Amino acid sequence: MELITIRSIRRCIAEGYRYWRTHLKTTFQNTITRLLAASALFSTSLTTFLKGSEWYIPTLLLVLAMVAVYILSQKTFAITGELDTIRKGKKLRKRHLGSYFSFCLLVRTASWTSFTLLCVPLLILIRAFAANQDNIEMGDGDALSTTYWLLVGSTTFVTAFLMLLVRTWQTYAAMFLYGTMVAKDTMRKA
Repeated sequence: MELITIRSIRRCIAEGYRYWRTHLKTTFQNTITRLLAASALFSTSLTTFLKGSEWYIPTLLLVLAMVAVYILSQKTFAITGELDTIRKGKKLRKRHLGSYFSFCLLVRTASWTSFTLLCVPLLILIRAFAANQDNIEMGDGDALSTTYWLLVGSTTFVTAFLMLLVRTWQTYAAMFLYGTMVAKDTMRKA
């Protein structure tokens, strides 16, 4: 893999996806514990929030989940063995702000599209919770059973797991963008 080469933003995204697809097994094996931990924290955070616990409990769980996601992205970068290039590229983000902004915009658009499709079952369950809350306010009893909460927890867990697994593709695409930034900066200095 030649990381330090000048590529277009579109090419960086495509190379990141190609790298992700060919190294999916390795990525999965090296990040499985972090994926599971972050997914469990997201799932527990949403479930405790919907069940109406004190505000600080789901907030704390969500902060821990975000820390787990950060550690996951660092581990994903470490898998490639290109940490020096990535560090140099991160320092050059301000100098290549237009490229970085365009990259983020394209990657976020693609990820929001896939995340929207992945979240449909979870959105249906949250809508059922909102409808139940409306019925409770009108005087009906609580219609949600323990099975509902197990379904919400497991659906949130699976959705978060898949979303975070897809997110590793974005990390690989960013790695190729950082390599391009280093190549452009080296060419500019020469």
